[in-house]
Amino acid sequence: MTGKQFENAIIQQGQPLTIVGETITDKVDLSSNIIATGVLIENCVFEDVVFFEKIDLNCGVEFKNCVFKKTFSINDCNATNYDHHFNFYNSHLEFSNTTIEGLYFNGVNQLQRGIGIKENTNINILQVRTVICSMGSFSINDSTINRQLDISQAKIQNDISIRGISVINAKIRFENNEVGSYVFTDATFNKDIHIWAGKVNSLTFNDGIFNDDLSITGVPISGYLTVIGTEFKKSIVFKLWDETNQKQGKLTKIYISSGKFGEQFIVNGNNYEIEDLVIDTSKQLEGALYFNSTNIVKAKISGDNYNSNIVFNHSNFNELIFDFFVTSQGRNVKKQFEFVKR
Repeated sequence: MTGKQFENAIIQQGQPLTIVGETITDKVDLSSNIIATGVLIENCVFEDVVFFEKIDLNCGVEFKNCVFKKTFSINDCNATNYDHHFNFYNSHLEFSNTTIEGLYFNGVNQLQRGIGIKENTNINILQVRTVICSMGSFSINDSTINRQLDISQAKIQNDISIRGISVINAKIRFENNEVGSYVFTDATFNKDIHIWAGKVNSLTFNDGIFNDDLSITGVPISGYLTVIGTEFKKSIVFKLWDETNQKQGKLTKIYISSGKFGEQFIVNGNNYEIEDLVIDTSKQLEGALYFNSTNIVKAKISGDNYNSNIVFNHSNFNELIFDFFVTSQGRNVKKQFEFVKR
C-alpha cells in the first residue's frame, strides 16, 4: 500500500474502521479529517515518515502491533468525540505493542481523552509540545523509551504517569506542565530526571527504581508528595525557589514511608511553608533525609527507625509529634535526628 492509498483508506466510514496487515511503502501526510467512530490500525509497517496535520481524529486512533521505521509527527490535531466501545480505555490516541523510531507532538494538539502508550511499546524518541487533554491522561504503561523523553507546555487534567514494568533509558525532561499529578509506579528509570515549573496537584513515587539523580525545581505541588517503597540510588532534590528563572515552587503535604535513599533526599525550602509532613519509619526506610530552611506547620514522625537519618536544618515547626516512635536497639538517637538552629 502506498502512502496515498493509506491516506484514502483511513478517512473512510467505519464503526470502527480497521486497517490490518498492510505495509505502507512511502510517506504518509494525512490532512483530511477522520470520519469513522474510531480507527484501529493493526499489524502494519510504515516504511517512511508519517504526518497527521491539522486534522480532527473524531473518536481517535489506536495502533496495535505496528512498526514505524521512521518518525510519526502529530501536528495541531484534535479529538473530542466519544464512542462507548472504541473509547473504552478513555484515550483518543493509543499505541499497543508498537515500535516507533520517533514520536513527536508539535503545535497545539487537543486530544481530549488523552494518550496511552502501553503493552510493550518501544519508542526511541518521544517529544511532546503543548498537548491538551481536558478529560484524560498521558500514560506510559509496560513500555520502553530509549533516547529522549521530553514533555513541555502540556495541560493534562488527570496525570502524566509511567507505570508497570516500563523501562526508561532516556533522560526525562518535564517542563512547565499543568497536570493533575505526576505518577511514577513500579517502573525503572536509568537516567537523570528534571521536572521544572508548571502546576501540579500531586506527585507520587511508588515502588519504582531510580538509578540516577532526580531534581524538582520551581514546581508548585498543591496536594501530596508521596514516597512509598521507591529506591533512589542517587539523590532526589526539591528546590522550591528557582532564582535564575524566578519560579516559585511549593510543597504542601509530604508523606514518606519505606523508601531507600542511596545518597540523599533533600528539600531546599527557601523558608516557604509546608502544611503537613508525615514520616513513617521502618526497616524499609533507609538513607538520609534533609529538610533545609523549611517552615513546617505540623510534622509527625512515627514507627521503628532502623536505617534512616533525618536532618532539619534551619527549620521551624508549629507542631512536632513523635507518635509511637522507637529508635532501633543500640543506635544513638543523635545519629538518627539532627536539629540545627537558626
